[in-house]
Amino acid sequence: MVEAGDGSAMASRAQPLWEGGRLQEAEGWERRALETGYTVNPPVNLEYLLGKMGRAAEADRLHAYGIEPGGRTADPW
Repeated sequence: MVEAGDGSAMASRAQPLWEGGRLQEAEGWERRALETGYTVNPPVNLEYLLGKMGRAAEADRLHAYGIEPGGRTADPW
């Protein structure tokens, strides 16, 4: 399903990674899930991951402004 662009499958792939301490890999999957338009949990999970990685300001910016095409956290508008 991941290969077909299923955001739910991408978010599901991220969960065991962040639980196993592989935060950067999990971040990538959460960002991919958001890019597909899947928004059930990835915004919350990605904000949590960024906070765990010491990137609280980016987590706040993600919450306020979302992501850009390509998965980068958006800058304030």
